[in-house]
Amino acid sequence: MKAIIIGYPLSGKTTFFDAISGQITTDTQKNSVNIRNIKVIDERLEYLRNIYKPKKYTPAEINVIDNYISVSDYLKDNTIFTRSTLENINKSEVIIILIRAFSNNESPYFKDKVEPFLDLKNLVEEMCFLDLMTAEKRIERLKKENKKNLEFNAINKAFEHLQNNKPVYQLNFSEDEINALSGFKFITQNKIMVLINSDDTNDFSQDIAKIEEYCRTLDLTAVRLNAKIEFEISQFSDEIEKLEFLKEYGLSEPISNRFVRNVYKMMNLISFFTVGQDEVKAWTIKKNTSALKAAGKIHSDIERGFIRAEIMHYPDFFAVSGNIQNLKAAGKLHLEGKEYIVNDGDIINFRFNV
Repeated sequence: MKAIIIGYPLSGKTTFFDAISGQITTDTQKNSVNIRNIKVIDERLEYLRNIYKPKKYTPAEINVIDNYISVSDYLKDNTIFTRSTLENINKSEVIIILIRAFSNNESPYFKDKVEPFLDLKNLVEEMCFLDLMTAEKRIERLKKENKKNLEFNAINKAFEHLQNNKPVYQLNFSEDEINALSGFKFITQNKIMVLINSDDTNDFSQDIAKIEEYCRTLDLTAVRLNAKIEFEISQFSDEIEKLEFLKEYGLSEPISNRFVRNVYKMMNLISFFTVGQDEVKAWTIKKNTSALKAAGKIHSDIERGFIRAEIMHYPDFFAVSGNIQNLKAAGKLHLEGKEYIVNDGDIINFRFNV
């Protein structure tokens, strides 16, 4: 899973990036694209770790790109969507748009004034316009080649949708259309999360309300946060102090946890686990994934030689304190076939032969 953080210069992208990773970006790193793996904290995996005490422990991760754009770079090109940015977006599945909704004399905005709603609207419409131009070129090429096929129809559908400044991910393509577009990717085909970086004042409350309404109309996930405070919280090494600081600001958990949960919800993702003395590991899959496809997530050989999946539901496992014999006695250990739909938290042992 890959995500990219975009936004105008001085909006707080790197501060947020440091907050979710718990690291600090150096001055040298601020002039380049940075990538970090954000570990998915899961209490269920921690519990399994305590039960099995494995040699290796592997949480799921989200690969996050901080796409740096300086003020001078932006003013030179008048866009944040440079070639490098577009290449990184194409490698990603989630776009995080970070919007500045605060004033700070020590860090003045590069524009005449801070306009959060217009910033978001302009970025979304620019992405839609870039997709529109891409679709138009492809349609013209297919017309010249006299290929008015399924791909042509799918791209034409996207073209008409984009003309209204609406992202492509809102469209419900059929499976055949998705296959026809397999070698073709729109920017707005990615899911989009909007982060509103605000402070404790109400200076931009009207703008924030407009942003939230705009996001509802476009099926965008909107999250409000104070990146500066979240970063300060992330730097506490003492968990008790961290919890006290969170409580002081009315927060129940760090931004890294909330960020991951929102990504999983937005992308319809769940986790299943594999366990043993060698390794306890979390695997990320889409909801409604079959046991066969989940096996392929681990290794193509397991998918190819799939025989059965031995399933333990996490709540059942937890209820017997990890005692497999008690789980079997209660009839809670299941053998399932290829078509079994994996549940969030399933503990799976795949039987296969190649």
